[in-house]
Amino acid sequence: ALLGRGSREMADVIEAAFRKGCRFDSWGEHFEFDKWLEALSECNIDFAERLKPIPFETRLPWSFISKGPSTDHLIKQRQETSRQLAEFTPQFMKAEADQEAANNHMTFGRGTKRVASRSQVAPTKNKVRIRWGKTARYRYMSHLENLRMIERALRRSRLPVSYSQGFNPTMRLSLGPPLQLGFTSGAEYLDITLDSN
Repeated sequence: ALLGRGSREMADVIEAAFRKGCRFDSWGEHFEFDKWLEALSECNIDFAERLKPIPFETRLPWSFISKGPSTDHLIKQRQETSRQLAEFTPQFMKAEADQEAANNHMTFGRGTKRVASRSQVAPTKNKVRIRWGKTARYRYMSHLENLRMIERALRRSRLPVSYSQGFNPTMRLSLGPPLQLGFTSGAEYLDITLDSN
């Protein structure tokens, strides 16, 4: 995420990390975070500062590319979405939504998701629905990393989770659309099919 949000100076960070021995970093067993922090420090790049929300008026490293809708159009759409969301947000969530809007005022990204009321969610035989979310601390974990973490937690909990058939059985889980990298949410849902009713 940091590399994707950076500009040309990130090339120096990549080279510095490479010279420190960083190889095959997409594999967890080879990833050495401390070496990347050292490379960022040597290139005078503040890690925490680069991960803060980006105000609309900031000129982005890729702003010179002209493709599709203009930035002004995207800003108007973002503000319209926030206005419509405020109209349909349940009363018990308004305080939380207002606080988030104040924290993320005039920044790129989506707002708080609407949550269906409990009366609208019908119980399903041998299925469990879990509401989960990502705070700012974990917003750069990918969808697959979250899925692996959930599967590990379910295995450790010893719940009677149902598995698919075939040579490579997997847990019968159903998640909503993947949350974009870098975004937070308190209303993500996961359906788990259990072996017992």
